[in-house]
Amino acid sequence: NKAHGASYAVVAYDTAWLKYYHPVEFMAAMLNSYLGSLEQAAQYVRAAKDMDIEILPPDINKSFARFTTEHGCIRFALGAVKNVGQAAIKRLIAEREENGEFKSYGDFMSRICEYDINRKMIESLIRSSALDSFGVPRAKMLAVLEPFSNQLQNRRKMSSLGQVSLFELPGMEEEQPDDEPVYPNVSEFDQDILLAMEKEMLGLYITGHPLDACADDLNSFLTVTAQELTAYGEQDEEEELLIIPENLDQMDAIVGGQVVRRRNQYTKRNDLMAFLNLEDLTGSFELIVFPAVYAKYSDLLNEGQALLVKGRLTVREDEPIKVIAEELYDLTDLSKATRNKLTSFRRRKNLPLAHQTLDSQKTAKSEPADIPSENSYAGPPEESFAPAMDFGTEPGNPPLKENFAPAMDFGAEPSNPPPPEFPGSKTRNGQRGNTTLVIRWQGGTDEKALAPLRSALAYFPGDSRVRVYLERETRLLEPLSHGVYLDRETLALLSDRFGVENISVF
Repeated sequence: NKAHGASYAVVAYDTAWLKYYHPVEFMAAMLNSYLGSLEQAAQYVRAAKDMDIEILPPDINKSFARFTTEHGCIRFALGAVKNVGQAAIKRLIAEREENGEFKSYGDFMSRICEYDINRKMIESLIRSSALDSFGVPRAKMLAVLEPFSNQLQNRRKMSSLGQVSLFELPGMEEEQPDDEPVYPNVSEFDQDILLAMEKEMLGLYITGHPLDACADDLNSFLTVTAQELTAYGEQDEEEELLIIPENLDQMDAIVGGQVVRRRNQYTKRNDLMAFLNLEDLTGSFELIVFPAVYAKYSDLLNEGQALLVKGRLTVREDEPIKVIAEELYDLTDLSKATRNKLTSFRRRKNLPLAHQTLDSQKTAKSEPADIPSENSYAGPPEESFAPAMDFGTEPGNPPLKENFAPAMDFGAEPSNPPPPEFPGSKTRNGQRGNTTLVIRWQGGTDEKALAPLRSALAYFPGDSRVRVYLERETRLLEPLSHGVYLDRETLALLSDRFGVENISVF
């Protein structure tokens, strides 16, 4: 078993090294490992974007069968486009490398006509944005696809039979028809339709997102995102590292997104309710709308509607985390009163903004001018636990209470004053933190027994102060020389390792 563990340790180290020093190449390789699954590939595309790696759209003149790196970015693979087969891709790339890039839509159609590539594949390439570099609106390319294909096939058939058309007679060469199709006078599709085409063909949005116009409002109000819900809902089958803290169930939350799917259902009392799939900028999740809320907000539950929702999380074993809706608002038409109401609710419940919770390295967007800043709020959370101990007490005082419970929800912002400055590492953005992690240690108190605890904490270097309560000796261990970086994932891992009843944050 030691040889087995050592081998996996080497693989883990090599993988981490590659991701850290060659992130673009690493993410391209990860995407290539899921070419056959649009949904899984979409998750890694979002992960790459979170790493500030730009994902370039598919391009008939730049893309290959697999995801490739291009000037520090990742070029989308033709093999990840729906209805595009590997054999056809090989022919396209061979033609491009042998005779140069495709110069126009007409040139592309004329050259691939020789390979009997089906129209459905060409239509998929158009819809996926792979032919946008030709500068012709997708609506026009789709409109001429069938007639121009027929024209090219007829010309090819006549050429193979050795027939001479009227335009090939002596003296009439100047009348030969153009290689470009005659485009009809049709308007380009609306932006939401173009994005829907990309989503259908690629599994995700590439050139934009329907919620881009609402991104500022989402960042200003969301307390949890689809990506975060998915992260808590998934569990490593082998290591079982991720857990769902019990206090997430029935936790208040503000979520938002676009309705992409709606399913109505009647209750036993014959009342109508709905299950909605909402998609935000990070992924999708399920929203449950019970009859009373359905009756009040039924006009906002249509597919394509952008919503901001105040509700509660519901956690069930072996099921993804879902959200129960209580109040719904049109995300594209938020009044000043609604904005103030939601912000007041979030602060009253001591709920941090999602983008602050998920990635503290990124600069959080500022609050609207008419709303006080986050740091100006000093009121205590309504549902937090009181601190279980005084950090200034001397060793030898009575032990912690038996109901040693977390003083706040995982990821919640503490309202207590920051602890005194202590020697240790700084945060990832260079600032000192104002949180303290307390761990109740029930094991031995010699250095050998404490080694696993120290090693685990050293794995998450950061700014938050750490205090260890030695239960056997009813005293606090001397402050550690380094702090830890606290986020929801770190807390989940530490809780799984040492027991959630032994972890507290102040």
